[in-house]
Amino acid sequence: MSEATASAGSAETGTAVTQDRRLPAWLWALGLPVLGGAVLGPVWWLLAPTAPVQVALSGETLLVSAPSSPELYAAQDGTMALLGVVAGVVTGVAVAARARERPLILTLLAVAGAALGSAVALAIGVWLGPASLADQGALGVDAPGGSAGADGSLISPLGVHAPAVLVVWSLVTLLVAALGHAVVAWRLGRAAEDADTDTAVTDPDAAPR
Repeated sequence: MSEATASAGSAETGTAVTQDRRLPAWLWALGLPVLGGAVLGPVWWLLAPTAPVQVALSGETLLVSAPSSPELYAAQDGTMALLGVVAGVVTGVAVAARARERPLILTLLAVAGAALGSAVALAIGVWLGPASLADQGALGVDAPGGSAGADGSLISPLGVHAPAVLVVWSLVTLLVAALGHAVVAWRLGRAAEDADTDTAVTDPDAAPR
């Protein structure tokens, strides 16, 4: 066997090993957004605001008054939406850059992965955040016949109050990936036209007489 043949065989073997080590396309398209949701959840927990809750006991009835609830809910939902936009841009760019084959299928998988990632982020953020008011009250409010919790011992829990917020990541992923695929297709078309033009100029048979 010649050295050239041996070198070619080694190169093919190295290429096969490299390809085997890569993640399958469907796995990274679906799995990476889910892993991203595990990162997004703690970030949402750190950034989303909470507020002290006024609590009072009237006999055996627990009275809860959460100040500025609409503004608080909007801030929590808005924080999740902004994080979804950022995550969607990153996911869409990654899909457009890597999905050379079967771009439609991989884009749809990434959109589904983004939806799962949003659910994972919500679950982790709620789990890391304050417990429900009922659970906090059962643990921390035990002053019969008086008021308790006025010093902010109870904190409003985290949550998403507009379900549409959870689809922001998926929608942005779809839009960015579609735009990226269009740009890639346009560039490939321009490259093919330039190659045809160069061939026509350099080929004597194609040149005008």
